[in-house]
Amino acid sequence: MALINRIAEGVLAKFRQRNCLISTKEKTVIVSATMDLTDSYSISVSTNQIENGTNITDHAHPSPETISLTCILSNDDFDYTNPINLLYDTAEQAKELLIEFAKKAEKLEVRYKDNVYTDYLITSLSFIKSTDVGDNYNASITLQKIYTATVESGTIVKGKQPVQAKPVKKSILKGIFG
Repeated sequence: MALINRIAEGVLAKFRQRNCLISTKEKTVIVSATMDLTDSYSISVSTNQIENGTNITDHAHPSPETISLTCILSNDDFDYTNPINLLYDTAEQAKELLIEFAKKAEKLEVRYKDNVYTDYLITSLSFIKSTDVGDNYNASITLQKIYTATVESGTIVKGKQPVQAKPVKKSILKGIFG
């Protein structure tokens, strides 16, 4: 059994070197040829204009990382002997799955060569069908890293409440006859 697992891992490793996998927990899209993958990092800086027209900067924070893929969804080099390819069998089906991932805002994992990117959402998709690629699609996919907040509940222990002195009541008569 261990030998079969090693062989399978070797086949998958070779497969990953040529292809890019975009997957949810249940479904995977195989990108046949990745022309380039760009990961980007940026900082958002807020500026405010003051009276004399000068802009001042009062805050900066990192924006979420993004990945841009330029790739081909292909029917041409489809290998029916590869068990991974049994998930779908056309570039049209791969396109439809990517659109579904985007519309449902599903958390994705992207695997390209030795890199694994987790917790990304598709923010932009475009598909070009031209005579250069035949029945295939040139695709441009942009994904953004998402960070989710977790809420924890607990008991808040209040400190000692300050004790206020009670006001002294003075009698008017005592003040007069005093």
